[in-house]
Amino acid sequence: MNIILVDDEVKTVDIVSKALNWNKIGIQRVYTAYNAGEAREILLTNEIDITLCDIEMPKESGLELIHWIQDMFPRMVNIILTGFPDFNYARSAISLGVYEYLLKPVSFSELEQTIAAVVQKLEQDKINQTQQRSEAQVD
Repeated sequence: MNIILVDDEVKTVDIVSKALNWNKIGIQRVYTAYNAGEAREILLTNEIDITLCDIEMPKESGLELIHWIQDMFPRMVNIILTGFPDFNYARSAISLGVYEYLLKPVSFSELEQTIAAVVQKLEQDKINQTQQRSEAQVD
């Protein structure tokens, strides 16, 4: 599994990318982007399974990016990591099907647990899809 971290705060991206035990939670590659435009370029040229994204960014919000991701990559799982506990943001995130809405500062253990749960979910989804395909071939 691969993840992209999207946040305009360089420090946040650097800390999160270095602090978590990515291999332990099933992540092979961590991509980083500091705005939605950079994230789009990476998403279009790499196989990404999970997005960890801030909401408030210059030019384009994380919610706008996630809306685009849902259109382009509907199986990708999106997690919000933001410093804004605004109810309207949370409601918008829920309407976009965001897996989790985490508030900064988040503990590394909570972040690892959340991402590990997403990895498990995606792995189970792949198993289910494989089973459905083989059952369809039998019919």
